[in-house]
Amino acid sequence: MIGKNDDNVFINTDKEVTLENIEFRISSEPVYGVNCVISASFTDAEAKGSSDQLAKIPESLYKGILNYNHPTKGFGGSITTRYVGEVLSGNYFGRSYDTYYGEHWLTDLSLFYRFGSDQEHMLNMRIDNLFDRDYDNFGHQKATDSSGELFIYPFRGAPRTLMLSYKYTF
Repeated sequence: MIGKNDDNVFINTDKEVTLENIEFRISSEPVYGVNCVISASFTDAEAKGSSDQLAKIPESLYKGILNYNHPTKGFGGSITTRYVGEVLSGNYFGRSYDTYYGEHWLTDLSLFYRFGSDQEHMLNMRIDNLFDRDYDNFGHQKATDSSGELFIYPFRGAPRTLMLSYKYTF
């Protein structure tokens, strides 16, 4: 098993891991140009001989995608929503308690428009975190404040973010 030492450096350990995962995925195209995908994943990742979930591996993950492409391929878009289940962040400062994150829903939206004689121009707009959810996306880190006191802080996920892009194909 790969772990981290006290300096937060990845190391090989003598531990063994038991990993069990099941994933379901359903895909459909109910009408021409529209397709949807729904998936779910459940994971038990434990150090051999333990019943505790390993850090930074979500116990569950759900995802839904709805895509639309106009028959001319001139415009379309997609909406994606996903749920990240509870995730163990890790044990800090040698204390016996653990910190968790996850258990949040996120939704993203993407739209595109192609134009030109050969549709060589494309404008794309993407909005991540459409509903501007506050969430922790990658566990926690330890730090020291100005008085020398240790504390734990989360890695916050990005707020609603709008991205515009232009692409020219030749």
